[in-house]
Parts: sequence; structure tokens; C-alpha cells
Amino acid sequence: HVVVLGHVDAGKSTLMGRVLHAVGAVDEKTRRKHERDATAAGKGSFKWAWALDERPEERARGVTVDVAQAAFTTGRTEVTLLDAPGHRDFVPNAIAGVSRADVALLVVDASPGAFERGFQGGGQTREHLALAAMAGIASVIVVVNKMDACGYDEARFEEIKRALSPFAKNANSISNDAGIAGIAGFGHGSGFAFEHVAFVPASGIDAANLVSPEAPPPPALAAWWRGPTVCGAIDDAPVSSSAAAAAGGGGLGPTRFPVADVIADGGGGGGRGARATSLGPAAVGGKLERGSLRVGQRLLAQPSGVACVVRRVLYTGPHTTAAVAYPGDAVDVGLDGIDPACLAPGSVLCDPAFPLTPAAKIRAEIFVLADVRVPILAGTTVGLHFNGARCEASVSSLVSSLDATTGETVKTRPRCLTRETRAVIELVPERPACVEREADVLALGRIALRRNGATVAIGIVTETWGEDELRALEKEKEKEAATN
Repeated sequence: HVVVLGHVDAGKSTLMGRVLHAVGAVDEKTRRKHERDATAAGKGSFKWAWALDERPEERARGVTVDVAQAAFTTGRTEVTLLDAPGHRDFVPNAIAGVSRADVALLVVDASPGAFERGFQGGGQTREHLALAAMAGIASVIVVVNKMDACGYDEARFEEIKRALSPFAKNANSISNDAGIAGIAGFGHGSGFAFEHVAFVPASGIDAANLVSPEAPPPPALAAWWRGPTVCGAIDDAPVSSSAAAAAGGGGLGPTRFPVADVIADGGGGGGRGARATSLGPAAVGGKLERGSLRVGQRLLAQPSGVACVVRRVLYTGPHTTAAVAYPGDAVDVGLDGIDPACLAPGSVLCDPAFPLTPAAKIRAEIFVLADVRVPILAGTTVGLHFNGARCEASVSSLVSSLDATTGETVKTRPRCLTRETRAVIELVPERPACVEREADVLALGRIALRRNGATVAIGIVTETWGEDELRALEKEKEKEAATN
């Protein structure tokens, strides 16, 4: 599962549209139709991007708005592609895509001045890296796109690589310094550090260095590049910590299937097309994080608390039929016995014998990003992003500030949290949130906090309390107060 990230206008959709055509996922007839339609709309340069930008508003504006989904094979690897929006107005949608991925493909623009605009203040490059780290993605492929605009200059490629390397190696250093070392011990898996980083030069417009190493690259690129193509880098990338944990046995246990999107009435977007009609009137898409899914299995949808039964399971990749889905599988699931209105992105299908308890209160260990200018205080309202969903939440308590490297408590009940601070806080979401301890299910225990259109912190869930637990605790406090 590869999520494509990057600052707006870095050429993400064009790049991946060329890849999809080159590997045969988009046929020549469809390509010609996109070219005719784009030219007729006065947007001929977007013809390749239209393989992914299917919504009318995306084609009219020339920017990706929602997460587009496609499937292809490199010959070695079956890939579910998630093309995320780069515009800052649609970062919440990008977070939803990141939460489903194993590998991040970060596209940057090599055009003169363009990389700098995306990398400096106001650009989305560093924020997207932080969000990929938040999601537990261990592998990042940095595609230095539009190399044709600089004549395939090796010096420009190396300049961008030098600038990005410290941030790609440690995504917590979202500032103009080397950042904080040692933060990789944060949480489980790889913490908030990437285990694998690769840099690849490419050109979406020229289709240079995209798929086949046998395809002759432009002479100016062939003169110095001896590394992989974009697809070759995908083949070489280790999967994310959450996927590796699932493959190694960490996916054993009660079923947990986070819902990424709802496919009502057999329709839905994401490039599913007519094959989704067999799923039935209520269907969802997502990635199985724990347990298994099979036809006839009874599940509980949280937070709605409605029971349902699995009707059909379809892989989102090229091979669509699935008797059983296992941890790490991206699938579409048809459901019986439930109204689609009881499902939403951020819902979780779980084992009714061992259900997820929606959290009315969350304790989290967070890292405040370096671009934050206004401190976080108790009582601050933030946007809480979790498991592809979002809601408002109040910071109810600043429990402690921690040493950024060791994680040891530095101060209890700090007055505020400033930039590059590691801390423990408590949050009260406006509605119960489907999260669990990161130690139990990594993908359900990663969160991001946003304020005023920017990500201010990334974190892991260390404890949750359901509504019943909070009421019981409140009664105990009242009883103790009456006794005293």
C-alpha cells in the first residue's frame, strides 16, 4: 500500500498516471480519452493526471482533492496506490490516505525554486513527512520529479537530497536544524523515525526512470544515475512497522478492521468501478490490521454498536477474490444486516466477543513539531486525527513533559508545551473515538493534532477510557469526597 505525498504541483498525479499507463493499469483507449477530454477542457497538460484525478472539481481546479485509489503490479510487487492531495486545504484527506499505507512515496519538484517553496515555511513537504511518521510508515521513497526542468542535473538532485536527508531520516526534526536524535525509541515499531529512505530521480512528463530499468533514460540522466527506477524502489522498500508486525504474528488476536471509506449501494469511488456492485447495499474499504475476515463472520461496527455479517470480501489489488483476508490485506467488504449510515471513515469492524471500546478520554504521548509558534495549553481545542477520521478534542490535562531523547519525566503538570517538546497529555474528544493503545494495535494508536490549518503534534495512544469507565471513576471520586 503506497501513499503518494508531496507539496501541491509537485507533479504527483501526472507521475503516477504515467506509471499506471506504463504498467498496463490504464489502457491506451482510456489514455486517449483522457487526452481528448483534458484538451477540450483547456487542460491538456493534465492528461496523465486524469488517470487518478477523476472528480469534476479536481479536473476543473487541476489539484487532487481526495485520496484516489488504483491497483497495479510492478512484476514483482502488487501495489495498492493511494494518491493523496498536496494542497494544504486538503491535508486532512491526506492523513486518511497515510493511515492506510505501508510505504510513502514523497514527490518533490526539482524545478528551479520549486523544491524550496514546498520545503520552506508554508510548504507541505515537511508536514507530509511528519504525518507519514505518525502513521508508523517505515519506508520513504523520495522521488525527485521534474528532473527534465533542470536538464537532469546531478548537482540539483544531490542538493535536494542533502536538504531532505536529515528530515527524512528523522521526521520529528520539522525545522531548519538537525532536529532531535534518539526519538526513534518513541512508541513501538520504528517510533517516529523512518527505517528505510531512498532517493530516485524521475520525470513524469518524459516518463524517465519510472518503470523498466531496460528502458533507456535520457542521456543526461544515464550519464550519472545507476540506481533503481521508481517501481524498482517500490519493489525494494520494506513494509511499514505495522504491516511487518502483522506478518510476524503481531496481527494475531481479535479482529480489527478500520474503515477507510464507505461504499454505499455497491458504488463508491477510488477507482473501484462496476466490480463493487456485487458487494451489496452496505460495503466498506480498508486494511485489516488484526485477526481475519471471512464470509459469514459476525462483526460489530464501532462506534455505532451495530452488529453485521460479512457478505463478501474482495481484494483491492489485481486479484479480487478472497476467501479469507489476513492482517495487512487491503480489501473491500460487503456487509449484511447494517445500514450504511451506521458506518463512516474511522469506524472499526471488530470481534463482538472482544469489542473495541470507543474512547471518551485518551492519554497520549506526543511530540510537538518544530514549526509550532503558539504553545499548547490545558483547555486548548485541537483537531484530533485518528485512523483516517477526525473530530475536535479538548486538551483536558498536561500530565508531564518528558526528556526528548530518553522519555523520562522532566516536569509534572507543565504550564504549557512549546515547540520540540515531548509530553504526556490527556484529550477529551467531542465524540467517542475508535482508538486503542498503540502497544495493542499500532495503526489504531497513532494520532495527529492540528490547529489553524497546520499539524502541531504527532503522538501515540497509551491509555483510553470508555464512557462507562469514566462514569464509574466519577462515582468513585464522589464517594471518596463524601467520605472525607
